[in-house]
Amino acid sequence: MQTDFEKLDGILGEELNLFDKLVHACSEATTRILHGDIDGLADVTRRQNELVMTTVETAKARLAFQRELSHSEPEQPGEAGAEPAVRFIAEPYASRLADHDDKLCSIAGTLRERSEYNRFLLACSLQMVDRAMQTVCDAPETNGTYSSAGSCSDQTASNSGLLNKKI
Repeated sequence: MQTDFEKLDGILGEELNLFDKLVHACSEATTRILHGDIDGLADVTRRQNELVMTTVETAKARLAFQRELSHSEPEQPGEAGAEPAVRFIAEPYASRLADHDDKLCSIAGTLRERSEYNRFLLACSLQMVDRAMQTVCDAPETNGTYSSAGSCSDQTASNSGLLNKKI
């Protein structure tokens, strides 16, 4: 049984490591957004997607192992209910598993905050691009520069010499 909990501890440690890498990637994405480094942002996003896929696979392995572990132990009276499973695990494993749980919850909160901040930064960047396109097109302010096909929308014909030059 000790080996089973050590294996679970190892899987949870791997998940924590992956989540730490995701937090780092989110921080790097913030830097790329702030510097307007689109190519760098694309690279970070690619790495984030790879990390997410690896995290999903690790979580699947953990869940499968937890199901296997829970079926291998005989069910005892009084175990069913709202009691956390950690209560029935001997020390030092109970403390280590509870510690992993706390760390995972903390990292999840950090990821959520950084992702929301990055979304905010991207929305601000998009507004700046929208305003710049309106200025370049010499168009009145609208609710949006681009329509679904990427063409300019809600704009009357412009007298802008920059875009209307005939060759």
